Amino acid sequence: MRLVDRTDIKRGKTFKSKRHPHYAILFIILLMGILFYTFQNINPFWIVIGANSVLLYVSVLFLVIYATGDELDNFNDTNENLPTLSVVIPCYNSGNVIINSVEHVLNSDYPKPIEVIAVDDGSTDSNTKEILKRLEHDKGIRVIYKRHNAGKAAALNTGIKYSHGEYIACLDSDSYVEKDAFKNMVKTMQKDKNYGAVTAFIKVYKPNSFITWLQEIEYYCAFGFNMLSYARLNSIFVTPGPMTLFKKEVLDEIKGFDETNPTEDLEICWRIRKRGYKIGYSKDAVVYTEVPSKWKPLLKQRERWYRGKYYNVRIHKDMMFNPKYNIFGMFVLPISFFSEISAFALISSVSYTLGKNIFYGILNTLGMIQTGLSHQIFSCLLPGTGPMAAVQMSAILLLPFAFVSIASYRMGIKKLKWNHIALIPVFLFGYGVFISYAYVVSVIKEFYGCAYKW
Repeated sequence: MRLVDRTDIKRGKTFKSKRHPHYAILFIILLMGILFYTFQNINPFWIVIGANSVLLYVSVLFLVIYATGDELDNFNDTNENLPTLSVVIPCYNSGNVIINSVEHVLNSDYPKPIEVIAVDDGSTDSNTKEILKRLEHDKGIRVIYKRHNAGKAAALNTGIKYSHGEYIACLDSDSYVEKDAFKNMVKTMQKDKNYGAVTAFIKVYKPNSFITWLQEIEYYCAFGFNMLSYARLNSIFVTPGPMTLFKKEVLDEIKGFDETNPTEDLEICWRIRKRGYKIGYSKDAVVYTEVPSKWKPLLKQRERWYRGKYYNVRIHKDMMFNPKYNIFGMFVLPISFFSEISAFALISSVSYTLGKNIFYGILNTLGMIQTGLSHQIFSCLLPGTGPMAAVQMSAILLLPFAFVSIASYRMGIKKLKWNHIALIPVFLFGYGVFISYAYVVSVIKEFYGCAYKW
């Protein structure tokens, strides 16, 4: 992992931006003031109603799109028409995963030879370079060694520069393709001459713990159900880092990845759209990726994702509410922020009302406040009032989300097991608290001006 100061970074030189701790302090004070005023003056029931309305609208809309859309991969093509393919794998201290990644590529059933280019981005561990040299000798892949760590985007651009394929798959070193993934993605790309890139169905690799099971639900919904819905709206939001297929001519036209960007996979998707190209999705192309198995690394990952989104909105703010970009600019991009705000409002409201009444209940039990309050507390716990109303309204979200989960797992041809079903409420509410916390931390760090971390 490397530290890079937040941009204005030009190639070959870094420009440090000033930190603004007073902005972060002002944001925290403003946020706390808004929350306090809101909870003191507006019944939490109405806050929950508003937040639920947005989240339910988005969920139901996507369910309708999913149920009424046409199949994206319903086509036939011959193997003779498939183009040449290069796979670029950026590596940084990847000795424990790169062999598995390369072997999955070489075991692909793509009917033409695949050019595999691994770019060692200045690895500092004890075995990455040694393993890459062995793969170069035994498997015939090409390895490019860089003296210094310049970041994933720079490594990808180096590999793209030396690649010869008509299509280029950018693959993370800790991601593993299924045998038919390349063929399915290439055939999807050939469906529409305006496609500049095609995304895959990203799944969690061998989930085996509480935190990875939660992420498995998240990935199935985000990269399965949601991605399919976005594709049917021609509004795919991101070209995922684990693997995306690009046309070489498009990458050359836009001059590759932005090496100064904290989320290069998000930025290049929006820049491709600006050039008038579409982004396709192949639901039958499956790629497995390693995910964080502990909370702290997961928080760091999500901070980078969310800060990257805020950063790219500033760069590409002309896309927001711009009819030139159709549904993506007028609906998908704005509603993503409304959904995040609604989720935060929902979690904050429920947490506040439950916490407040539990606190006063403890004080009442200890005799530290008037006993007359016990009736008020008891009434707040009755159905249809106070925090229980908030909980009941929030539970309504479980119904459409249950359908989303079932549809996502059906897409992934995986049967829902008891642990998945039991985790759906935990994911929706408990994991939602974690995500809301990550949102707030990300915004504070943006205001403060913290360095981005790769």
